[in-house]
Amino acid sequence: MNADMPASDFVWKIPESFNFGVDVVDRIAREDDHTALIWTDGSGRVERYAYSDIARLSDRLASALRASGVGQGDKVVVMLPRIAQWQIAMVGVMKLGAVPIPCIDMLTERDVAYRVAHGEAVAAITTAANVGKFAAPLRARISVGEAAGWTEWNDALAGAPAGFQAERQAIGAPAIMFFTSGSAGYPKGVLHP
Repeated sequence: MNADMPASDFVWKIPESFNFGVDVVDRIAREDDHTALIWTDGSGRVERYAYSDIARLSDRLASALRASGVGQGDKVVVMLPRIAQWQIAMVGVMKLGAVPIPCIDMLTERDVAYRVAHGEAVAAITTAANVGKFAAPLRARISVGEAAGWTEWNDALAGAPAGFQAERQAIGAPAIMFFTSGSAGYPKGVLHP
């Protein structure tokens, strides 16, 4: 904003379409690739991801989900702890034009069933330790770690092409769905554009 322009004259320049994965992550990867994420665990192991790594891995995840029948507007539960795959999953789901439903991994089987049903989720990404919490049939089931009946994360990404053509999202289209805490009744799904 120009310092001489009155605030009342300010107008946001909002594009007709936007995709966080493309317009933020992929753009930074192209224009000024640098560290996007540093993850470490309690033992001191460190993993570093550049924006180009996040761009490539999220492309592969989006491709794997699309190959499993997940498409634009579909809901995907992302129930992962604080690991690098969480960020990659969120970006990949958004590139697909699907709607991530981020969930903490301490949810119970009942909590998960409620969110899958009320969020109308068609896919899930979780850890091998949490796959037993998912009873509903889903088009895509991706687990970080080996789990019977689920596609392991590394296998899903290894078998998918990197050059993903991301979906453009109209401004105002659903981009993410959060569930309220449920402290005053059942949790409610809240869609954000």
